[in-house]
Amino acid sequence: MQLEASLLASTLTHSGGVKNMQLVSTSLAESCIRHSEHDAIYCNDETISYHQLAVRVEHVCKLIRDKQLLGQRVLIHLPKSLDYVVAIYAVLATGNSYVPVDASQPQERAKLILEQAKPALVITENSLVGSYTDEATPTLAMDTITYGEAGLEQEALECAIASWHRPNENDIAAILFTSGSTGTPKGVQISHEMLSHFIDWAVTDLELSSKDVFSNHASYAFDLSTFDLFASCRVGAAVWIITKEQQHDVSALLEGIERYKISIWYSVPTVLSMLVSSGEFNSQRTKPLRHIIFAGESYPIGALRKLCECLPPHCQLSNWYGPTETNVCFAYRFCPAGTDLEHFSTLPIGRPLPGLRAAIIDDQGMELNDTGAQGELLIEGAGVTPGYSNIIDPRNSKHHRNRCHATGDIVHCEQGLYYFHGRSDDMVKVNGHRVELGEIEASLGQMPGIKDVAVIAQLGEQQQKLIAYIVRSDDLQKINLLTVKQFVSQRLPRYMVPHAVRFLASLPVNANGKVDRKYLRNEV
Repeated sequence: MQLEASLLASTLTHSGGVKNMQLVSTSLAESCIRHSEHDAIYCNDETISYHQLAVRVEHVCKLIRDKQLLGQRVLIHLPKSLDYVVAIYAVLATGNSYVPVDASQPQERAKLILEQAKPALVITENSLVGSYTDEATPTLAMDTITYGEAGLEQEALECAIASWHRPNENDIAAILFTSGSTGTPKGVQISHEMLSHFIDWAVTDLELSSKDVFSNHASYAFDLSTFDLFASCRVGAAVWIITKEQQHDVSALLEGIERYKISIWYSVPTVLSMLVSSGEFNSQRTKPLRHIIFAGESYPIGALRKLCECLPPHCQLSNWYGPTETNVCFAYRFCPAGTDLEHFSTLPIGRPLPGLRAAIIDDQGMELNDTGAQGELLIEGAGVTPGYSNIIDPRNSKHHRNRCHATGDIVHCEQGLYYFHGRSDDMVKVNGHRVELGEIEASLGQMPGIKDVAVIAQLGEQQQKLIAYIVRSDDLQKINLLTVKQFVSQRLPRYMVPHAVRFLASLPVNANGKVDRKYLRNEV
């Protein structure tokens, strides 16, 4: 019979459970007291302890409380910095939900997210105020705040920390906006239960402690960042904030790993491949690393072997999998010193996290029980979003009410391990970022001189490229790669800008009358 979300609890494969869940929003408060003198954050040349972090968070909390906000959405639009982390923690400590926007986003898209999120407050900096907000939008500029020495007494600070809001598990902690096929970004609601379920598991699985030092490479608008921020504060560990300028600077990354003695690294595979290609990422420089985690896209086996050659024998690796709607829901862990990657042609995404359930279905929604059968992956459990904040998804809205998500990813299961085989739709991962090809097409469709357009992704081992196939409406219009890049860059993030443009008299169609993307991919 066809699977319905209400029946998933009895039909899906179960993988244990998680007990005694601790909400991540209370972890910071506990660490600020228990680990008050321990380093909390490294950013550029600044180091602050948990005590100093608590002082800054409480200062911003007072400014938010003055606006009488509780249970509201607060949009944060800042450069990646220490201030951004303080803002996130302050929003949660006052019982509100944070909506992160990357400061590198074009103003057009930031404005679109603002319109969709409808925040009660925007936390930003002076240079960005008014760039896409209006007078009706309340703002708080972080660069106007002077923290001073007030509240440095531990006893007074502990009283303030005790007043920080303690949410219910169903409250929304964050709304992460991802690419949308219609051109409107989807606001994925992340509940406190979702975050805590994931962080509880990660702390146990990786045996994390206050002695660890985390790297934070991902943007705060990207779900990978939730591990860096909330796992580190759960155990009272330090985290190195890798700024936008440092993210693709190999020298800066290598220096930071050595300088801060990074023990826990988490990023997309593309960044690790970039480090390996430098020739400077060797077992001596990587000696502090005890665990490397990668997610967001597939890691080709050949490139993974090269990574393993650069690591000390004690370093373990984990492949984490999951769309934003589930955060991390599958994991596979191995040690390069004791694992023969020759056994795999494709690295498995692993097994469901404890407390989550998985099923594989065909395109009719029928469950596939045959060993090795390929179908779409469904996830159910505490780690699934309660829904989107701004749209009704025809397929998943009912599922989300029952804490289930149809991923659109094609997988098969063999001997208990799941393997990823691609997408069933037009969503792709480009350097770890979720990209709906339809959003790029919707943007290009507004460009003068374009009659029709289709965008495909060329996914290679070391890089991913977006190629736009364009049918011109007027030969007099000057359309080329440069003009396309300029047009799209004003509306979409850099990772969604096409790398190449090709012109056709008309787009090819298949037997169903739809654009024949398979044909276009074969033409690359």
